[in-house]
Amino acid sequence: MSRSQNFLLPEIHQYALQRIQNKTKDETIDEYRLMNNMLSSMPMCFNMFVPLKMAAERNEPFVTRIFQTILREINLSVVIKRICRIEIEYVPIPRSDYLNDKTAFDAFVEFLTVEGKKGCIGIEVKYTDALGRNNPKDMDRSYDIANQLECFTLSGLRSIKSTCPQIVRNYLLLQQWKRINYAQIPVPLVVALSVDKDVDYDISQFNNMLNDSADKMKRLSWERIIEIIQTEIPSYYKTWISDFNKRYII
Repeated sequence: MSRSQNFLLPEIHQYALQRIQNKTKDETIDEYRLMNNMLSSMPMCFNMFVPLKMAAERNEPFVTRIFQTILREINLSVVIKRICRIEIEYVPIPRSDYLNDKTAFDAFVEFLTVEGKKGCIGIEVKYTDALGRNNPKDMDRSYDIANQLECFTLSGLRSIKSTCPQIVRNYLLLQQWKRINYAQIPVPLVVALSVDKDVDYDISQFNNMLNDSADKMKRLSWERIIEIIQTEIPSYYKTWISDFNKRYII
């Protein structure tokens, strides 16, 4: 496969090349997976969020409308004033302030509300692959953060003491980002196909580990996100989202 064929737009391909060429020691971008594996969630994430990232950097208002609708879909009554930034395969640094490993957000959205509150959406993207079951490099660090957050039940903390899979690490990373960067509205979100019952089960099991007052893990389908984008984008973006739908959904 030509490397460019894994991407829906030349600018997505160019951005992917830049990320590979400028990859730091903190990042985990897999060049082969990104450039060659059409069934991987990594290029899927780039194909979805790079155009939105670039549009946000140009201050195109439809990006705010898209994420406003996404928050409404997951029952969050937050009014977004503007999207501050969108990142892809984002590892906050220094790592020692976070989970002390290379846990990354597949996509990350920072926003500002009309009340001036800072919000953050940590997005885990799933397609054909399952949520990771591997433990982090530094189990003690993950447990310490979970304990400090005071959002887990006692049984949830005991579980994290022995096993800390991807869904837990992503949640911890988002909550730690919130604390360090003085955000008020953290939104943990998994995006997966509507038929993915394994993701539904994993989210349900994870949310059972949380106290009643904790920020719950949210779930939205790819199909619904595409519908939202199709409604909000200008005509010159229609081919991009149509091609995305044809490649991954239809």
